[in-house]
Amino acid sequence: MRALAILSGKGGVGKSFISANLALALRKLGKKAGLLDLDFHGPSAPEMLGMEQQDLKTRNGKIVPATGPNGVPVVSIAFMTSPDSPIIWRGPLKSKAIQQLARDVDWGETELLVVDLPPGTGDEAISTSTEFKGAETLFITTPSKISKNVVLRAVSFARKVGLRPKGIVENMSGLFESDATETLAETTGLPIIARIPFDARAEEALEQKKPFILAYPDSGTSKEIMKVAKTLV
Repeated sequence: MRALAILSGKGGVGKSFISANLALALRKLGKKAGLLDLDFHGPSAPEMLGMEQQDLKTRNGKIVPATGPNGVPVVSIAFMTSPDSPIIWRGPLKSKAIQQLARDVDWGETELLVVDLPPGTGDEAISTSTEFKGAETLFITTPSKISKNVVLRAVSFARKVGLRPKGIVENMSGLFESDATETLAETTGLPIIARIPFDARAEEALEQKKPFILAYPDSGTSKEIMKVAKTLV
């Protein structure tokens, strides 16, 4: 099974929004894609997909993913806790959980697993890189100098731990004028795969409990996410 890590190095850049909708975009292209949400402290993939809180089941000693829109299999830390309960775990517990979710899930016929990593380059990212050695990696950034500097470190991290940088995706494109993403691409030697424009209707999609790419398939945002999916396929 091919793994695609989604990494940003910082929070607030829309990484989970892209991860969830990208998994659906891949399904629309006929790819048997799944989604693994490893964001321990802010798991939001199920909400992005319009999924209710679910209890993960087991079968023959393996965890069975929940089924999301378009049949996408989903495993999220959110399914393991109540919505109002924070996860207060130290590094070793997080590493053990990642190991279990990487090895003990029955993904069935899934061909490509989108792995939504938590922000930063700490224990979770290191453990994920160990379990998904050599995984292709997309870096999510925004058109700002702060985001550029953080993602620059994330690219360096990925190369050091054996992940394979695939390219850069600029989210919230057009919010303000900046050449930060171009500078990031030049410095890292990575291509800018897509520029996803900000769309205020993302909040409306959440309220409708419908994934953005299904609620607004003809939007510029959805078209750019489809562009990322086509690049991967």
